[in-house]
Amino acid sequence: EFVFQPLLTTLENMQVLIRHIQDGLQFPEPLTEEEAAALARLQAQTTALATAKTPYYKRTVGLALSLTLLCEMVTQRQILLPLLAEQPKLKSRIGITELPGGQADRAALLATLPWTSSLLDRQEKSDNQSLLDTNYEHGVLLDILDDQTRLVFPSFHPLTTSHFCRFAHCPLYPVGLTTDYALSADGVMMSPMDFAQHDLNHMRDIPKVGKIGFQGATPVESLLCSRARRLALCQLLLDATPESLAALTLEPALHLILFELLHEIPPSSVSWRIQVAGSPFLFFLETVTRVRREIWANYSPDDRRGTDRERTEAALWAARLWTVWQGTDPATPELLHEHGQAFMRRDLPGLRAHLNFLDKHWGTLRQLFVEICSRGASDKNRNAFDTNEAWPQEASLTVFQHRLENTGLCHLDNTDRAYFAALHSPTLRQLMETATGEDLPPGTAEEACLAQDDAMAS
Repeated sequence: EFVFQPLLTTLENMQVLIRHIQDGLQFPEPLTEEEAAALARLQAQTTALATAKTPYYKRTVGLALSLTLLCEMVTQRQILLPLLAEQPKLKSRIGITELPGGQADRAALLATLPWTSSLLDRQEKSDNQSLLDTNYEHGVLLDILDDQTRLVFPSFHPLTTSHFCRFAHCPLYPVGLTTDYALSADGVMMSPMDFAQHDLNHMRDIPKVGKIGFQGATPVESLLCSRARRLALCQLLLDATPESLAALTLEPALHLILFELLHEIPPSSVSWRIQVAGSPFLFFLETVTRVRREIWANYSPDDRRGTDRERTEAALWAARLWTVWQGTDPATPELLHEHGQAFMRRDLPGLRAHLNFLDKHWGTLRQLFVEICSRGASDKNRNAFDTNEAWPQEASLTVFQHRLENTGLCHLDNTDRAYFAALHSPTLRQLMETATGEDLPPGTAEEACLAQDDAMAS
């Protein structure tokens, strides 16, 4: 056990929330006797650490998640379960943590709070050990609190995609705390413990990051599990843009791509996702367009700003940097300057020629792609048109969908993504020229990036 001073702010914020609950300002109804007793124990231990200004790491993390679990139990009883009983359709929209159903079991679980050092020790046994053994959060704490390669940081501070990008190389894993009954994360509303649990899930998805000597199943996985290489990727995308690209609007697209690579997707899955998309450029294009078209509720207005054209240009630049990052040559300012000059001289004009062609013939191309596509097999997806074996490089995407069932958004249109994937197929190129009555611009807009990949492979 050790003192981790930054957690003092967490303890002080917990004191504020505890007083708020005790003053009857957080919940509409009084707490039960068992809830009030658990809160009193939490207050005593939180106040002791905060007053002494000694935020011991394990004790503070245990107290933070104990308070979150208590808030979850009260919130479910007083707010969420009555709401879901009244409006059953909301059950698919609000995530809540599964808790013991019986009153006796709930009282027994409350009796284990707060989770102190003894309850976070595998050698110690609680009177209610069977409940603790099946509790997800308690199990996670047992797994991580003694792991010297990871540091859990419970915090009430709202974090952005930029925050996650900037500390993605650090052994620091924030766990979100909230005073809300439910709040949005990953596009769905989550109860207090469900919100914290989703952060713990992210941490469990990347257990090999920082493990010395770890060799992944692919070269990309090995690189993404190296803290030094994660920092290098962050610096490359966010801090090393050559002056020759100053006129381009590369943000927030570069942040979103980095967020996807370092936070949203486990390192073991990145190579597969790129393969499914068809190429790094197509994967990055998918990443930045989905935020505007499909999962906009997951992100802030700042993350959603910009045009599709700007995001496409940023995706192509990121694909070039992705190859630079994987190479053995250091990404010096001189090397990046050369790449920037080549991008502005060759890549960008070629890409813009394709974007202009796409803008001119969007409707015609969409109709062509829909006619070639396969219709969704299930009843839920019958209104979706997906790529099939006619598309090259295993590219997989929904070209058009009348309505997204999970969000209610209508007319999802990925004609641009389908177009850039189709450019790799001589057959589809011929069909596009026949349908539009016009010759396509030369190339695929990503030849330089693919050439770099081939050079690395050889």
